[in-house]
Amino acid sequence: MDSVTVKSRLDALSTEKRELFQRRLREHHRRLAGTPEAPPVEEPARLAARVDVTRSLQFSLFFFSSSAASDDPRKYELLLRCVELAEAEGLHAIWTPERHFVDFGSLFPNPAVLGAALAARTSRIGIRAGSVAVPLHDPLRVVEEWSVVDNLSGGRVGISLASGWHPDDFVLAPDAFAERHRHTAEAVALLRSAWRGEPVRRANGLQQMVEVTPRPRPLQRELPLWLTVVRSGGFAHASRLGLNVLTGLMDLDVEELGRCVSEYRRDFSGEGPPRVTLTVHTHVRPEPGRARAAAHGPLRSYLRSFIHTSRNSLMAQPEARAAVEGLTALDEEAIMSRITDRYLESRSLIGTPEECAGFVDRLSLAGVDEVACLVDFGMPGDEVFEGLTHLLRVRDEAERRREASP
Repeated sequence: MDSVTVKSRLDALSTEKRELFQRRLREHHRRLAGTPEAPPVEEPARLAARVDVTRSLQFSLFFFSSSAASDDPRKYELLLRCVELAEAEGLHAIWTPERHFVDFGSLFPNPAVLGAALAARTSRIGIRAGSVAVPLHDPLRVVEEWSVVDNLSGGRVGISLASGWHPDDFVLAPDAFAERHRHTAEAVALLRSAWRGEPVRRANGLQQMVEVTPRPRPLQRELPLWLTVVRSGGFAHASRLGLNVLTGLMDLDVEELGRCVSEYRRDFSGEGPPRVTLTVHTHVRPEPGRARAAAHGPLRSYLRSFIHTSRNSLMAQPEARAAVEGLTALDEEAIMSRITDRYLESRSLIGTPEECAGFVDRLSLAGVDEVACLVDFGMPGDEVFEGLTHLLRVRDEAERRREASP
């Protein structure tokens, strides 16, 4: 790309995009200056050429409710209503997680079962697991279950792999907890080969070595795989394994995310372009201030539930127990206020369509391919559904800006 083209693209960027690009460029130079082993500094023109302002950003829905009344016969009604709207309005995919034995995420013990139900109600939208806790399962069983969903959906499935984090989940596979990260990495090759129909050699009940091939055969030749990444170090792991990335903004801000994505794409070892899917809490309303006012309480409760679940997990780790035990109730309240405000201000799609469109611009510039909008974080179902209709305006505005870019 010649310098005239680069200059025209830079001149065409909005003020916000240009400032963000310049800030990232300055940080890039500072980081390289302080790291002797770093590669040579790229010329600004070459770095600018990597910013693809014409790349289409896809919008999906992500479900991960904090809790649900166990005796409510309509506990899945919101999910099914939202899926029907997402299908009708051309959203990209539906993501459901895997959670066990606690209120947080209690509706989702098996994303393959839910995926089968969603496949029967839809004909176009992608059906994703966000995520499958691989160490809890035999990878052959994962292939079997998701092959069924692939057939029911006409070849629309994809799964993100997670190592698991809560010790109580591992009552399903107690011996796997200590080596859960290794189990996940080792499962990748087997998931891919078994999905392709390559036989797997295992010992049967008589301790005889036999070859088995999972059935039924899936419709997709290759299984789309993501790795669920929580912290920055996980991006390098995903690039080594050749996996797409499913991540969030719990431990990263948007600028840090952009740096991680850039390095991930640079080092990616897989075939085809890698995809980055970002989960963000989402509620959109046209009236200024209304979305944040409505979402503040539910979001605070949601984050509290997540942190409480994480706290119980940390108590099982001696190196973290002292810090966790030292927190007073006042400390916890201060932490909750800070986290909630941080999400509302700079880590969520909660606001007016115009505010959210600006945030989407930042995500696109950071290299995100797909925004997975987490909508079920505790708000009443009718408000969630209403917010989705306004999210469509954000999606359409993002597409309009893309088409208007040079």
